[in-house]
Amino acid sequence: MNYITNSLIPYLFISLCIVSGISLGATPSPRPAQFSDSANSLQNLIKFPKINGDVNLTLHCEAVVLEDGRFGPISCSGMTEEKLPFWEAISEANYIAQIVPAKLRNVSRAVRFIFSLNFVKQGGATIITALPNHGLNVAELGLDYSAAQPVLRRRYSRYLKGCSGRNGHFIEVHIDTNGEPSNPTLILSATDNKCNDDAIKFVEEKEYIPAFKGKSPVASKLLLQFRPYHIRYPILYSGAD
Repeated sequence: MNYITNSLIPYLFISLCIVSGISLGATPSPRPAQFSDSANSLQNLIKFPKINGDVNLTLHCEAVVLEDGRFGPISCSGMTEEKLPFWEAISEANYIAQIVPAKLRNVSRAVRFIFSLNFVKQGGATIITALPNHGLNVAELGLDYSAAQPVLRRRYSRYLKGCSGRNGHFIEVHIDTNGEPSNPTLILSATDNKCNDDAIKFVEEKEYIPAFKGKSPVASKLLLQFRPYHIRYPILYSGAD
């Protein structure tokens, strides 16, 4: 009687999992790289630049975040003389900053982290607000959603190697809740047709961590820029094998 009872235990466990909706072979949910409240998170290490007068200024930036949460080089778009002191403050902090790294299939992965930093000075008070997106999709998802993140590999892509053009490509792509890309659209290109086609394939064959609203993945649009001429940081532009 004990033998029969003990032999049924594994089957009873499986039955309970099925009834309760637990999948024994479920893939762990991905986790985006994200800011934290810790003292060494990027936004907490930035020293507000010494400037005269009040200011309300936002920089849209991106960087490689490595598997251990450390930053690679940070670049910010639309740089002007007014923004330069703020970019310098970001760059000084990023070498010692560390944030929560991304995970895919329960393994820490390097990703291309897209974020914004808002600097406000009013009277003598200053505040720096970090947002994990560039403002795209905020009408649907809110200001604090986490943008989709391309997963990076430490090798060059077979695409874009023969391309040139200082401005590279701007491509908008839809990323679903599973991180699958679709409908890539070339917004701007400074190269020839073959490079345009290669850029589209480059985007289609990459892995992505989907956008997140709170703890839930959400579908979103992602705007990516690639500069084929840039070879100093291959991890930043690597993708398909």
